[in-house]
Amino acid sequence: MQTDSEQAWRSFGRWLLGTALGGGAFLYALVLIIDPYDSVPFSPNWDRYPVTSQARPYTVKLARSGRFDSAVVGDSTAMLLKPQQLNRRFGGRFANLAMVGASPYEQLRLLRVLARTKAYGGTLIIGLGPFWCAPDGAPKRLPPLVGYNLFDWLYDENPWNNFPPLNQQTLQHARSQLKALIGWRIRYPKRPDGYRDFTQTYRGDKSLAAVRKRIYGEAPWLLEWTQTQTPPRFPEIDALGQVLAQFPQETEKIAYFVPFHAHHQPAPGTEQAALWQACKEKTAHVLGELPRTHVLDFLIPSPITREDANYIDGQHHITAVAARLVDLLYAGAEQPERTALEYRVLH
Repeated sequence: MQTDSEQAWRSFGRWLLGTALGGGAFLYALVLIIDPYDSVPFSPNWDRYPVTSQARPYTVKLARSGRFDSAVVGDSTAMLLKPQQLNRRFGGRFANLAMVGASPYEQLRLLRVLARTKAYGGTLIIGLGPFWCAPDGAPKRLPPLVGYNLFDWLYDENPWNNFPPLNQQTLQHARSQLKALIGWRIRYPKRPDGYRDFTQTYRGDKSLAAVRKRIYGEAPWLLEWTQTQTPPRFPEIDALGQVLAQFPQETEKIAYFVPFHAHHQPAPGTEQAALWQACKEKTAHVLGELPRTHVLDFLIPSPITREDANYIDGQHHITAVAARLVDLLYAGAEQPERTALEYRVLH
């Protein structure tokens, strides 16, 4: 037989458990209503804001919005391609879905989302950075974002699987989203077409002296090849070909090797140069099997890549170069027989 004291403790325990469960349920209900990532199927139809500087959940929202038939996919080296300029040059309705530090894994995942929507029958532009040419395969997360949440649950085919986890990060993002919705403070403004000029705040000092110090003082990217007894595989290129094959037949697909500064390109005759060349050849071969697909190479010494003033650092060019790239991408796709100083047509 239980004593009064034991019964009191058991009652208190049940009350404490019920309060915790009820409080947790109430808190999660608020998260679902606020819907920080705009992913909950039944949440109020409010116009939500990005809640992280990386904008990954917001990018998926744009991709699935139905407002676009054309897109740019890539990392920060492709973020400056302006949708308004692309619309005028290529036609269609472009979204720039490039993301800071996006690995090939993330870009392939986003491309699968685009392919499943069946809406992207216009033009698809993919910026190919060095991790696409990782001879033995690239990591899911690139080094600057090793600990960052990739929001994998937002990319699958089941919309009922898009409920945010109840954790500290989700609560922080829900708080930020609520503040943005009521107009208190908007840390990350909405980007209706995904475009953001990150150069305004990136790398600080933009003087030519500072730029040159970064270009010539920072180490170039290296393609790491461990299996030297076997040919490099470049598995991400194979995966890219498989994903692009899922798009409508009429989709114009343009993959381009992004224009790193000439100082950050491998010297002729080196192993790095041979690896890059092998990757470019494989890209042309794999993507050349697809209809309406073009492969352009801007990763060459050229009037663009030799000019220090065109860059912020060894990998990132300025907005004026991005505007020029729009015209060159169009020319390379529409007139592949044209000879150009700024790029080479690989396919």
